[in-house]
Amino acid sequence: MDMEWDKFDEMAVDIERRTFEVNMAIVNFASELLKTFPDNKAELNMEFISGSFGAKNNVVLVNAIWLDSRDELIYIDAENLNDPILWDDLSLSNRDILVNEIYGQYRANLLYKELSLSGSQMH
Repeated sequence: MDMEWDKFDEMAVDIERRTFEVNMAIVNFASELLKTFPDNKAELNMEFISGSFGAKNNVVLVNAIWLDSRDELIYIDAENLNDPILWDDLSLSNRDILVNEIYGQYRANLLYKELSLSGSQMH
């Protein structure tokens, strides 16, 4: 029996291609953001749900996320796990959560610097 390529095959391939593109955009965004932090490391106090890492109740308590400049890989330090989590092992939704946390911290740091500068110029 010879199966023909149909519209669902095309849709599946299109979704896979777009998912790959989104994943690449998110990892590039995260890497570039982390390079703006001291030691390429953002301290975080957050959690996300994942059944993949053996965390109690599937909750990962994130302390920090960092870019290792030697291997150009992103790692996540979790309070309740012994070993860092590799970025590539995260789901797309957890990557999105983390990159938005880093971006929020980046924007807050910029705002703080701006306010500090404007406050010092008033004196």
